[in-house]
Amino acid sequence: MCMGGSMSLYMVIENLRNGEAVPVYRRFRDRGRLAPTGLSYVSSWVSDKLDGCYHLMETEDRVLLEQWIASWSDIVDFEVYPVISSKEAAEKTGPGCKCGCMMARAALGGRGSLARYSCRAENLLKIVSGTKLIAAMM
Repeated sequence: MCMGGSMSLYMVIENLRNGEAVPVYRRFRDRGRLAPTGLSYVSSWVSDKLDGCYHLMETEDRVLLEQWIASWSDIVDFEVYPVISSKEAAEKTGPGCKCGCMMARAALGGRGSLARYSCRAENLLKIVSGTKLIAAMM
């Protein structure tokens, strides 16, 4: 087991075999999550068709995640993606801003108009259709 490492987040996508939720929920009801000590469940979402689930899991040791997957692999197929928070991504890719924001383009109001946001320490400069608006950052 990895000792003293840093915590890592994983997006775990469960694809239920044959799209059948009953065996999965039955096992969960009878035996619980089956996560080994050191693997933490953060949150999850279930597809609206009940044929898949999206878990956010956290651990210092990827082996624990593999052990958990092995407990379910007879009825679930898994995809595992290491993930980081949006804030961490901004810190890694942003222009060095201390607030954690990034340069971004976003569609506004469903009209297809674009806005460009850039952080400049004290102010947020918002450029929409050529009109400059300055707003204080929160």
